[in-house]
Amino acid sequence: MNIPYTSKHMKAVFRVYPPSADDLLSTTIRIEKSQMERLGIKTGEIVKVTGMRSTAATCLPLDDGFSASSDPDITYLGNTPTLPQARPGGITMENLSHRGGEGLGQIQIEKVQSSVAEKILLVKVGQVQSGKMGFDITRLFGLVTSKGDRIYFRDEDYQLNFGCTVKEVQPEGFCVIDKDTKLEFSEGTPRPKGIHVNRGDLYNLTKVIPISRQIKTDTFALTIPSLEIYEEGLRCYVYIKGKHGANMQFMHSHVTADIVINDDLGNHYDAMVNGGGGSSGPDGFDYKWDVLIPPINSDVKEIALTVREIRWQESMNRPPPMSPTKDMRRNPSMKERANKRPKYSEIEKFPASMICSGPWEIRTPL
Repeated sequence: MNIPYTSKHMKAVFRVYPPSADDLLSTTIRIEKSQMERLGIKTGEIVKVTGMRSTAATCLPLDDGFSASSDPDITYLGNTPTLPQARPGGITMENLSHRGGEGLGQIQIEKVQSSVAEKILLVKVGQVQSGKMGFDITRLFGLVTSKGDRIYFRDEDYQLNFGCTVKEVQPEGFCVIDKDTKLEFSEGTPRPKGIHVNRGDLYNLTKVIPISRQIKTDTFALTIPSLEIYEEGLRCYVYIKGKHGANMQFMHSHVTADIVINDDLGNHYDAMVNGGGGSSGPDGFDYKWDVLIPPINSDVKEIALTVREIRWQESMNRPPPMSPTKDMRRNPSMKERANKRPKYSEIEKFPASMICSGPWEIRTPL
């Protein structure tokens, strides 16, 4: 069973970089050797990784100062820190956020205890793409998983390809799959009700709390006018308006707001941050997001909305080949598979990004 730490252990914040080429189907995370030493982590040990949600991964080393030719160029605004790099494997990236990955976002890493998984209860979230039902279960051995994570069933030639969400894992906590792990499939919803809330879920408005807070930097002003409380969840709008100044190359970029929600009882909420549109041109930019929060405990007296940072990313002209190519699907030879398996390294260069970090916290009494 899982054994909690009784001694003090360290946490550190990292910035997500594209994964190493061979890690796309793994639950690993690579950080520099000096960072592993600082956190007391040995190669192959399990770490807890927290982004929009928490998962776990096997920690592997990178040489200090490692960089890949495809890494994006980053412009840092104001006092934004240059964080140490972390390169999650593809499955770890998915498990950090079921909404497309963390892309250059901030994550937290800490060493944790883990167990061998005795039993995992799975719910399918995709359709088997072939009549072939066999699967080499050894492909799952060594993967790290926990409740709410994803597991993917893919064989070498991609003839079987579907995903599952982990509904339960025994023992509870972070577990490693091995030959003795029992896998069971269950009917039902992939994730427990209440973890996510969508725009269409909010019907019964009960209260509107004025916030009228504005955060100003040299580049932009960020405004949050109010908090809407519904029976089904909470919502607030976040507006950002400013000028590109000397960074006109980001005029038509994709803009991401990195926002986290906590309450005064110590709970963290898996909030949905949806881009609600906006405009950008030579005279400046004007964007809006709506932040959707699941229902909160009735004992909560205050919530804290923290904007950790704003990120701009230039358009990606040619996305990395993350899905099987036609050549892979026609059942090629083993040699061809090794050459054609999708890898981030096949992209020449990821688009440049610009980052402005806070954090800026706004506390709202309920």
